[in-house]
Amino acid sequence: MGNVKENFQKVLEECTALYVALGATAVIGHVIAQQRAGNPMYDIVTYRHCPQCEAGQPNLMDTCLVCGSSTIVLEEEEKETISYMMAESAEVKARVEFIIKEIRTMNLDGETVQHILEETGMDDQMRSQLSGEVNPY
Repeated sequence: MGNVKENFQKVLEECTALYVALGATAVIGHVIAQQRAGNPMYDIVTYRHCPQCEAGQPNLMDTCLVCGSSTIVLEEEEKETISYMMAESAEVKARVEFIIKEIRTMNLDGETVQHILEETGMDDQMRSQLSGEVNPY
């Protein structure tokens, strides 16, 4: 596999260049593609909450591959409110946290959020959760 420090630096440089050119989504997509292709330099990339990005991001050796910040967080500071589905997949968790961050920056009104829920087929689920009814899903 080569020198670990050199490989780390290469992955970080690739991801930084992608972030500068195309943004966080491009970095996440690149990491996922490299892992699926079996690139050994991406074998130890995990997903961890990045305090700087305020989202789950690809992480290598305690470094966020999106912004380059440290992802070391004291356990008591780490907030983990994850659903069953998110607990099963770090990739899903990272994408959900990224979507949350994007939505926060958009300042959406209630009608727009309702439209998103309808378009994703989640309006009945949300209505059920808000009313406290048991949903058969």
